[in-house]
Amino acid sequence: MESWRKALALMLLVTVVLLLSLPLPGVVLYKHHSYFYWGPSTPHDRLECGIGKKPFEFLDGFNYDRWNVSVSRVGDVEKLVAERSFLSHDGYGITYQRILVVKKDGHVVEIHYTETTGPSKNAYKEVCYTPKNGTRVCNKVLTVYDLDSRRVESFIIYRTLWGYLRGCRAKRT
Repeated sequence: MESWRKALALMLLVTVVLLLSLPLPGVVLYKHHSYFYWGPSTPHDRLECGIGKKPFEFLDGFNYDRWNVSVSRVGDVEKLVAERSFLSHDGYGITYQRILVVKKDGHVVEIHYTETTGPSKNAYKEVCYTPKNGTRVCNKVLTVYDLDSRRVESFIIYRTLWGYLRGCRAKRT
């Protein structure tokens, strides 16, 4: 009877170790960091852990036309970088977007997205005045405000339950 209990405990231990250390097919475990700041508002910063397809649904939401894309490989790590910038806010702002996707051994392990908006040259107007000495003085003055914003979305994707538990435990500290 005692040996049967030892064998059962050993099988249970082996099962738990395998569940923690082997990749779970079809299951996406991730940590998601989200940050947003716009002009006069208070920054919104959130960190969450989850299970599901959210990282890949996030990537699917983009139209990749007119992006500059580059891919680099070092060993078993592949990095895809997509970048673009364009005029926004009726031409008064300029927005820069960057997506970084990191793959290791053919599996996506990180996704980082950054979007930054600031005033474009169209947001400035030349204002001139003539002081008492008669010389004309001109300066560029910002005429459109609250264009500054920053959005960051980061996903770390864990292949094992053990990695997920370790990574998400660190979130609470």
